Amino acid sequence: DLLVRQKKQFHFRRWEAEIGGDLIAAHSIELAGRKYAAFVNGDAMGKSIQGAGGALVLGVVFKAIISRTQQSGDMQSMSPERWLRICFEELQNIFISFDGTMLLSAVLGLVDEQTGMLYFINAEHPWAVLYRNQKASFIEEGLLLRKFGIGVLAGKLKVQCMAMQPGDIVIIGSDGRDDIQIGVDPKGNRIINEDEYEFLRRVEEGDGQLDRIEEAILSHGILTDDFTLLRIAYKEDAPLEQNPDPELLTKWQELRSHLKSPDNDAAYGEAKIASFLQSMRTLPRYSDQRDILREAAQLAGRSRNSKLAIEAFSALLDRFPDENDALFRLSYYLKLDGQYDRAADLGEQLRLRDRELVKNLVNLADCHRLAGNMKRARKILNEARELNSEDENVRLLESRIPDHEIA
Repeated sequence: DLLVRQKKQFHFRRWEAEIGGDLIAAHSIELAGRKYAAFVNGDAMGKSIQGAGGALVLGVVFKAIISRTQQSGDMQSMSPERWLRICFEELQNIFISFDGTMLLSAVLGLVDEQTGMLYFINAEHPWAVLYRNQKASFIEEGLLLRKFGIGVLAGKLKVQCMAMQPGDIVIIGSDGRDDIQIGVDPKGNRIINEDEYEFLRRVEEGDGQLDRIEEAILSHGILTDDFTLLRIAYKEDAPLEQNPDPELLTKWQELRSHLKSPDNDAAYGEAKIASFLQSMRTLPRYSDQRDILREAAQLAGRSRNSKLAIEAFSALLDRFPDENDALFRLSYYLKLDGQYDRAADLGEQLRLRDRELVKNLVNLADCHRLAGNMKRARKILNEARELNSEDENVRLLESRIPDHEIA
């Protein structure tokens, strides 16, 4: 759902219209065989015409990326994290070309329509809000990136992720939601709200519905800026999830007990895990499957059968893509299986989620080394060394990627 209230309204002949610097856009795309809702909420610097120019640029560039994605097999093969990075870089390059005369705050994001996984990048835009069980809270905790158009990034590019639960609502909006005139001081000067937590109260008062949130805001003050809200709901009206196989946990517990038995034959155990994973493919996704698949993947990893481990961790990530440890381990086992390029792609995906996970950086650098990408391997290794130069695996990899191998 979208709500747009531009501050400047005008009348032309028989038309009533608005103009301003806020923009909301949402489109459907497909990445790696999965359907996503791609969205952007932006707020361009400046009043009326100047802001509208920035919003126009944002809309044109974002729509061009969407169209290119819908027509390009290469872009459709990207991970959500990489796709958002491409979007960010293209918008940043465009707005930097204006030499500081046009800045933009924005949230770029994707929602996996099947699993409810939310991926987003926030460039100095008001924090996204999660409305769950009648309580509103901020998803984010601090500023990670400056506005588009500022030459130096405030930090390293990071894709934030959140697994939405059935019934969850995420609200994203421009700073017009906060800049409310709540009164006038004795000198006649406007009193503007400075408490961003007031918006959380309005979301709760409006029960996560955009029209009611707007009513709640207007009951406490007057809009002073362009005001836009984007509402993302996951399985809001769907019936309660039903366990597609109530006996699954019992089946797994029996199998796990057998696999941990000292009398278990390794080859037989691996075959049973593979058969169990195969049987789960026909089942609809259900939240209780997470722990079962996680345990199955861990046991598959201990089997030293890299192909079985790849199958198990892939099954876990297919249903629960927020499992960062599974993403790391899948990359690791792909590397052991000699699939260096695919392993590196997954490592890069995790790096965009978590820039400080040293074990992933070490594994990723090693994947690039084995694939022959020495320059990239050294760059990633340097990141790991900056975080923990005493790490044993960092030191070991340094001996395998000598400086003289890189131009």
